[in-house]
Amino acid sequence: MTASGTVWPDPPKLRDPFLVVHLHGWTDAGMAGQTAAVFLRSRWNATPLAAFDTDELIDFRSRRPVVRLDGGTIEEVTWSPIELLRATPDGERDALLLLGPEPDFRWQAFCDDVVEACRRLEVTEVFGLGAFPAPALHTDPVAVVGTSADPELAARLERVPLVVDLQAGIQTVLEERLHREGVPATGLWARVPPYLAGGAHPPAALALVRTLGRLAGVEVETIELEAATKDHLEQV
Repeated sequence: MTASGTVWPDPPKLRDPFLVVHLHGWTDAGMAGQTAAVFLRSRWNATPLAAFDTDELIDFRSRRPVVRLDGGTIEEVTWSPIELLRATPDGERDALLLLGPEPDFRWQAFCDDVVEACRRLEVTEVFGLGAFPAPALHTDPVAVVGTSADPELAARLERVPLVVDLQAGIQTVLEERLHREGVPATGLWARVPPYLAGGAHPPAALALVRTLGRLAGVEVETIELEAATKDHLEQV
């Protein structure tokens, strides 16, 4: 049993696996990280490998479960899991997806668990998905900014040329922790026009998926996202 009460199964044999992280609840302009993560889960036919103990991690008064009622009859109560999923992209590498809500509690213990999972599953690199409002127009190509505790990894993508102090989400905390443990980790952040940050912005999700594919060395079929991007830009 891990620090946050999670029980890991025996690790499967994976091919040079990389981990993709999106834990929603922090900045995600245009829902780009969430859209990209849901798309990859579906595209890669990802299946659950393990689930974190959300009783230890989530404040259910702020993230309440959803109940389905039919004429007053309770049919189902749906919780929001934090899951580790296994996926098989086209190519010579396997992928893992860490998806769900950002934990409310026990961030240090949660990071311990993710590091342990990376060790057990022999993860070679980690990518976080997200987006932020930035000076840009919807007619411009979507730029993806990189963050990492390793300057060489961050330099693979555009960087914000500023020194700033910001409140951090769990994905950024994980990047720094994984770096200290010897696991390369990079945050991929799409720049979204501020006037489109409040709703879904498929072009940013498409940019994240394409950037991830390039850095991870895997091909991702993006026909659905391309079609959604075209429709969205025409409507804008």
